[in-house]
Amino acid sequence: LAQTTLVLRHGTWLADARPSTTWRELVQRHRLRVGFGGGDPGAGITPAILLERRSAVGPIGEGLPLARLYWDVRRVPTRDEAVAVLRVHERDVATLEAGADGAAPPIATDDGDPPPQGYVRLLHASYNRFVLGVRATRPALLLFAQPYSRNWHATLGGTDSPVGIANGAFVGVAVPAGESVVELRYDSAAARAGTWLSLATAWGIALAAAARLRGRGVRIAASVAATVVVAATLLAWERSLHGGRHLGTTFQWRTPGWAAAASAPAPTEKAKVP
Repeated sequence: LAQTTLVLRHGTWLADARPSTTWRELVQRHRLRVGFGGGDPGAGITPAILLERRSAVGPIGEGLPLARLYWDVRRVPTRDEAVAVLRVHERDVATLEAGADGAAPPIATDDGDPPPQGYVRLLHASYNRFVLGVRATRPALLLFAQPYSRNWHATLGGTDSPVGIANGAFVGVAVPAGESVVELRYDSAAARAGTWLSLATAWGIALAAAARLRGRGVRIAASVAATVVVAATLLAWERSLHGGRHLGTTFQWRTPGWAAAASAPAPTEKAKVP
């Protein structure tokens, strides 16, 4: 009580009250834009370090594309060096460093003529899963403008692909020349373990309660029912984790002057999109 009183009196700050975002408003916001807006990438307080790295790729007040391609990519060992490079070079230059697992996508090289062209279209967007259709005239680095985390996993045409740290803070995946489909999934091992532990605890409590019932048949029926309910809950949670409905967000990016990309059909996702 004493600690709580001290924190509330001296350890907080005052802010103007504002209505909480409703679920309908949150869905509508994601339909209009997925990514960084006017300096408020999340619903809460924006980490200062993330804003610093975000400012390295352009003013925070300007919109950052959800995804784009880079051909001039510089490999860097640390995020601080990435920020330093981005502050010196033009915006068509990207940086790349290895992810948490030590793997890094191969760096695309821009050493040919004519200038490379590329096109990115969002095919599916949910809270833990994004599918992007990509077309590039040369191998390129796909930058996905969501904060990098070891929990991001990428597949390229159904095959696992390394995820690196692009431009000091974001998700980077190498894509080959031609058409490809990149699927990005956010999957937290800690959240998964916590969910399993919670359900296992609930199952144990249910079995303990069933063991106190009178009658062997009743105890067996109650135990089976508890097992079925817990298993169904786990399966439903697993399915919803990456099987959410498409939010309806539309996004496309292409290199300037590439008229062919606008008229040509975008790559289609091979797997069924819920």
